[in-house]
Amino acid sequence: MPGKLVYLDWIYEVARKGVFGPHEKSDVQKEIIGRVRDAVDKLSPVEREFVQMYWFEGRSLKELSELLGKRLHNLDGINRRVLRKLKRILSEYVAVRFGIIEPNNSDCIICNHPDRREIDRLLIAKKPDETYRPIYRQLRSRFGLRISTPQILIRHIKYHTNSGEYHE
Repeated sequence: MPGKLVYLDWIYEVARKGVFGPHEKSDVQKEIIGRVRDAVDKLSPVEREFVQMYWFEGRSLKELSELLGKRLHNLDGINRRVLRKLKRILSEYVAVRFGIIEPNNSDCIICNHPDRREIDRLLIAKKPDETYRPIYRQLRSRFGLRISTPQILIRHIKYHTNSGEYHE
C-alpha cells in the first residue's frame, strides 16, 4: 500500500522497523522496542493479530473489518482493550525506567484497595470449575469488600490484571 497515510502512535512508532531512522538504534530505543514486543506477546491471540495488522502494518479498521469479519465497533473495542492492557503491562517499566507514574484513575473497587496484589493473587488462583462464592466470602472477611456479582471480578481480572484471563 504505497503512499498510504498512517497515523503514527507510540505502538506503531516503537514496533515499526526503521522508525528511529537509518542510524543505529540507541540502547534505550532497543530496550523500549523489546519491552513493547514482550508486552504484545502477553496479549491474547486475537489482540496480537489486531496489533500486528492495525498498529504494525498500518491497516485501517475498515480493512480489518472486511478481513476479520468483525464489525467496526467490535474492532474499536479490541483497540481500546489492547491499549489499556499495554498501558497496564508497561506502566511499571515506564515508572521505574523513566520516572513517569500514571495516576490511578480507575473506579474499580479492587484496583483502589490497599491489598490489591493479594486480592489479584486470590482471583487468578481460582480454578475453572470453582464458583466465585468462596472468593466473595474471603473478599468480605479478609479485605472488607462486599462484592456480590462475578461481573465485577471478571472485569477486574480481564482488564486490570496482567493475566487478563478469567474462568467462567
